[in-house]
Amino acid sequence: KLVDFSNLLTNDLLNKWEKILEDLDIIHQMYLYNLAETKIPKEIKLATMIEVFEPLVELIKDYNHFFVSLSPGERNTTLKMCVDATISKYGKDIFKKEYQDNKDMFLQKVVNSRIRIMHIKRMLKDKPFFTGTESLIYMVKFSLLYRCTILSLLNTDYELYRNQLLKIVDYWDNWEN
Repeated sequence: KLVDFSNLLTNDLLNKWEKILEDLDIIHQMYLYNLAETKIPKEIKLATMIEVFEPLVELIKDYNHFFVSLSPGERNTTLKMCVDATISKYGKDIFKKEYQDNKDMFLQKVVNSRIRIMHIKRMLKDKPFFTGTESLIYMVKFSLLYRCTILSLLNTDYELYRNQLLKIVDYWDNWEN
């Protein structure tokens, strides 16, 4: 767990969460379903987890007025832009390694992993995407990004869970197959 909610839980926080949950609608259910123990391949779970970040950007815009230049669902705003914006705002510690190594290659793999599931495979001939163990690792990392984003929308101080987040990220960055 990232943060001990017994130290944070107030009526105000609960009311904020209920409002966010209502606004998220089916998006939060998609997020939870992707984390559930099911027989669905992790590559499919990762693809649908990545999809969550387009509507999440819309919610962030409504709540915090960030990402004003992005309009998910319109031609000029891509999934890649939404994922990059969310990582740049809420996930620098989670994706530090990927962004230092090769940010553009990483973001392209993210998008290609979603395309691989939503379109026919030959469209990705010779293009990188996440498979197997990578899909599991990035399911965890995108789950952390989602959680950090929600905690920020709840006005939770990042320093309350930053150390725990860094431990989790370090574990997955160094996880051996």
